[in-house]
Amino acid sequence: MSARRQFKYSMKYDFRYFHAGKSPEALARFGLLGWPTWPVWPFWLVGLALILPLSGCSHRMAPPRPYLALVADKGSQNVAVFNLARFDIAKLIPLGFAPARLVFRPLSREVYAASDMGEIAVIRFPDLAVVRSGQYGHGPNEIVFPPDGQAAFLLEGDGRAIVKVDCTSGRAESTFGLPASTSTIALTPDGKTLLALDDADGKLFFLDAASGKSLGSIETGKGGASLIILPNGEKAFIGVTGSNEVVAVDVVNRQILSRIEVGSPPSLLALKPDGGEIFALSAADSTLTILDAFHDSVEQSMTAGANPVAAVFSRDSRLLFIANQNDGTVTEMDVATRGVKSLIHTGMKPVSLALTPDERFLAVTDTANESVSVVRTATGDLITTKPAGQDPVDVVIPGWEKK
Repeated sequence: MSARRQFKYSMKYDFRYFHAGKSPEALARFGLLGWPTWPVWPFWLVGLALILPLSGCSHRMAPPRPYLALVADKGSQNVAVFNLARFDIAKLIPLGFAPARLVFRPLSREVYAASDMGEIAVIRFPDLAVVRSGQYGHGPNEIVFPPDGQAAFLLEGDGRAIVKVDCTSGRAESTFGLPASTSTIALTPDGKTLLALDDADGKLFFLDAASGKSLGSIETGKGGASLIILPNGEKAFIGVTGSNEVVAVDVVNRQILSRIEVGSPPSLLALKPDGGEIFALSAADSTLTILDAFHDSVEQSMTAGANPVAAVFSRDSRLLFIANQNDGTVTEMDVATRGVKSLIHTGMKPVSLALTPDERFLAVTDTANESVSVVRTATGDLITTKPAGQDPVDVVIPGWEKK
């Protein structure tokens, strides 16, 4: 039997026939010594299936498919659905009011669009339709959800009440009165305690999230601009612009732990996903101060972009993206080295950021340019900038696939 015919025979039937008549030395040259005597063609097919896709690795990275960015278009009173594969508006969802913010409801396929006048519309994806809408008070400034997503807590426009809404029925279950006008609320990760910040008088109020019962209050300092809670729920941090401090608060015992001087008024606090560090941004002085969240100390201060107003971390805490409102750029920062990887010009006035679920791309809304820009995160390249309504103020990107 010829060698070619013998090879074909072995592929069709049994590998042991290929061994027949071969010395151990010959088998070793072919790397076959010690191979099992069963058909091997399935293994060759598996190998080809693994190798062939790698042949395209050198190609330019394709846009995410089929991620869609939901953009709150305040000027046109709708939510624009921006296709990140085709870079165009796939759909307009009319709301009848001017949306100011978009918030995901946990453990659901719903996005809450809220105005500054109390209107709420619930958008379900992937069908991208409004399934419920209503008026809640005089204007919710904030929306927070417990981890189970069963309720929504809405801070009314005057800041003197928190409305608790049942997310299944859409009905307002109860209203929690507050002793002063507050500007920001937060909910502990276990969903049990609400924190409400009075920036004018410098007070932080604690409420039981189930009943609305007051649990006490503490003096934090006037000009509280930002409020975050660590993932374990034991500590909160408040950026106090009036005294250029970040105040660390013991949430469990409701007392101040420390006042950390940062040198510039902290207008935005960005918490690393692992909870170990806080990045305090100052819009007024265009600075960034990095804090150790466990030891309540300053690690480093540096210059930031002009008027930083929004920030988003990658899930592994490796990268931080900062929108600089006054110079039309987004800063891509290497968190470990504290170095700027790239400074990306995206328009005129970027105000909000959102990463795709695979974190390969970043969407940036720009109110002055009335646009959405798409950035490739691996290289810091601006891929495109497209019109996105009359006043795009916020953006979120659901992780779903439309069939």
